[in-house]
Amino acid sequence: MPGAATENLVRALLELDLSLQVTRIPTSDSEQADFDATDAAGQSYIVEVKGKGNDEAFKAELRNEGVACLKESERRRDTISRILRKAGSQAESTAAESSAFRVLCFVAEGAHPRSQLEQLEATLYGIVPLVDLAELEANRGAVSDRRCYLFESAEFFVRSRLDGVIAMWPGRGYRLITNRFSVRNSDFEQSYLYCAFRDRGLVTNPWLEEQRGIAFVADCYDISPKDQGRRLLYVQKKYNRPFLTPTNPSSFVGGVLIPSK
Repeated sequence: MPGAATENLVRALLELDLSLQVTRIPTSDSEQADFDATDAAGQSYIVEVKGKGNDEAFKAELRNEGVACLKESERRRDTISRILRKAGSQAESTAAESSAFRVLCFVAEGAHPRSQLEQLEATLYGIVPLVDLAELEANRGAVSDRRCYLFESAEFFVRSRLDGVIAMWPGRGYRLITNRFSVRNSDFEQSYLYCAFRDRGLVTNPWLEEQRGIAFVADCYDISPKDQGRRLLYVQKKYNRPFLTPTNPSSFVGGVLIPSK
């Protein structure tokens, strides 16, 4: 359960930045979302709040040893998947009008928020970065990888009633990750909330990125996400890039405990 400070951050975003009217949903014995937010047209958004803090092993090492180092993969994480599944269940089970959209707000509060948000998007859309070895050689190493959406298991794929996720980095910004597998995706992408993020250039949408030539989409739904060899072959053929290969970017986080005087 998120703390009061985390919920206050989300409430401030919804009320002050997005001009929504926000009501706290009363707690009950059943799983419920946190907020019911309404736009000027009366459209309701059921919002569940989740925060992700520091890794417990990292905190224990820092506390016991005075220094700690953490390597964070920026690919799909099972810990993020568990958070998403619980949050999605709470948002989906909250009683509301049938027209209400259901949204998760994920607040990255750990030692390395950027990595947490990369993990979040990777878990939602099964993202794996791919690099073209032919480009790498032609440009003497001066080439960046590109995201390949749906290369691994995508949490959105099994959350058809979750319309989107707001990813927050406190003090740095936020963006909306829209769920193209939501049963109400076309309606959601016409909503005030979606348009507010879109107009600020703050929406993650794999198919729009594919159209712009900055991402790949492994839309081979008949191939299991576990069969990554066949998925890679599909992507190589789809984009006529036979030398695409997966990468595994990581970030390193270090901490030093400074005694108070």
